[in-house]
Amino acid sequence: MIGGIIIYSKINNRELHYQKRGGGFPLVFLHGLSDDLSIWLPLINKFEKDYFTLALDLPGHGSSSEINNDFNLDSFNDNLIEFLKDQGIEKAHFIGFSWGSALLLKLACDAPHLVKSLTLISGFSQVDPNLEFKLNIFKEKLKKNYGSFFDEAVQVVNTPEFLSENKIVLEEFKVLKAKTASINSLISTIDIILDFDISEELSKIKCPVLILSGSEDKLTGMGLAKIMQESLSNSQWIIIKGEGHNLFVPSRMDEIEGYIKEFLETRG
Repeated sequence: MIGGIIIYSKINNRELHYQKRGGGFPLVFLHGLSDDLSIWLPLINKFEKDYFTLALDLPGHGSSSEINNDFNLDSFNDNLIEFLKDQGIEKAHFIGFSWGSALLLKLACDAPHLVKSLTLISGFSQVDPNLEFKLNIFKEKLKKNYGSFFDEAVQVVNTPEFLSENKIVLEEFKVLKAKTASINSLISTIDIILDFDISEELSKIKCPVLILSGSEDKLTGMGLAKIMQESLSNSQWIIIKGEGHNLFVPSRMDEIEGYIKEFLETRG
């Protein structure tokens, strides 16, 4: 629990765990693979003064219901649309990280009336050979145990500097996550991601889009960010120099919050 109002909503016979804070125009946050809504606390603390913030645990993640191999991309999208309807949200700004960004691109293609703007952090619109290779490694590690997956993932998504400075914190976080993570749900999600490709549909998206990516991203890389930037007619691309896939680095949060705030105020 990260403060605010924590609620469970029944969507398509599954429980979705979410948090809401603040007031004003809706600002919705979607996390990435194996994360949960708690990753958004630093940004929620910044934006709840001016926006009605909603952060949710995606299906199969955090405290939301588990998923299995009958769940697919449309299931994720349908659950998100039904959740927004359940919350009475007719239009919102959206911020996504990694897989959450990919899901927001799908939402903007299928339900553009819901989307005021998109902020895509370390996002992607398709899976290239590098991402496919790493996802398959993640999948094999998960088949062993969560700890093996975690150890592999943190090496891929973080810079050596971050890893060196946060060894103890990461070990403690691994133990905590291993107690609650659903390995089957994560494997099912990876299978969905491996088939993900909506690059040909990006021209449908007309809303303002902010793309944030780390110059040292070893997972989704600069190439996938460039594909999005070139295909999204109303997009702005900002590269965070020296950072990897994980941009939630304490020393950079004020900078990232500033980019998002300016984007929402001037283009969103």
